[in-house]
Amino acid sequence: MQKVHIIDPHSHTQLRSEFRLNNYNTIILTNLRLSDVSSVPVNNNPDSKYTYNGGVMNLIKKLTLYSGNQQLDTISNFHKWYGFKNLISTQSETDGIKKPNTASVLNIATDETNITQSAGDIPAINFNGKFNVPLPILETNNDLFFNDLRLVIEWNSEPATVYAVANRPASFTVNPPSLIYSEYLDKDYNEFKN
Repeated sequence: MQKVHIIDPHSHTQLRSEFRLNNYNTIILTNLRLSDVSSVPVNNNPDSKYTYNGGVMNLIKKLTLYSGNQQLDTISNFHKWYGFKNLISTQSETDGIKKPNTASVLNIATDETNITQSAGDIPAINFNGKFNVPLPILETNNDLFFNDLRLVIEWNSEPATVYAVANRPASFTVNPPSLIYSEYLDKDYNEFKN
């Protein structure tokens, strides 16, 4: 049996958000999910658009998972990594990560001599991103047996790497996202720890 938690950040600024799972002697599943990743341009221009390579995910500069003060895993330059991951995906994979989930759209066209990438519908700022946290430690395990888990997000503050050139705002604010995680209720932590 599992219990699903939806939590707000313990702290949130325009540069950093931190989630504390408060999971002493509990088993957490590795399917951590972020939702409502979004921003508001300072001029509130509805015509501002996210860049198409990573969409709303370009707001994230770095993701780090801690157990207490011990770093378990991190992805630096997340916005670049995510855009690169999209670029090397197949067409069917990019179809699966389109704007309903990530506000990211890549249209890849091929012929006998060329592979081209076009912006297609550049995602508008009214999309909120949601995605599974892609840290390698979470993708290679099913459960986390670490106490005092913390997920720290460092936000990208450069409009040039977040927004498309047309109607790019001079600055923006990042809205606080939510973290969703699941906890086992019917398994003994001490049994798994040993």
